[in-house]
Amino acid sequence: MDKININYNEKLLEDKKIFDSFTKELNKLYPNQVTFNLSKNNSFDLYFNDKLIYSLEDSFDDNLLIDNVILEKSKKYIENAINLSNSRDIPRVDDIGIVDY
Repeated sequence: MDKININYNEKLLEDKKIFDSFTKELNKLYPNQVTFNLSKNNSFDLYFNDKLIYSLEDSFDDNLLIDNVILEKSKKYIENAINLSNSRDIPRVDDIGIVDY
């Protein structure tokens, strides 16, 4: 089972209602896989299976806010990480049966 951890700074939330809707949607899509942690040190960090896949601090924007654009982008990062993780379960090359010509 995949683990999704989101660390966020509550002071950077542009709209608390939109963030609450985001958390409910993720909990519905990925039950028992998502954890949300308040953080004073980080702005918004998204971890998938303990690997950082997105950080708001890497943004080039001077005004860091957790807005609807960031939340939608996060959903896409999660979806891509899950797809990539699932595709890695199948070996890319099967060495058995390879014939040199």
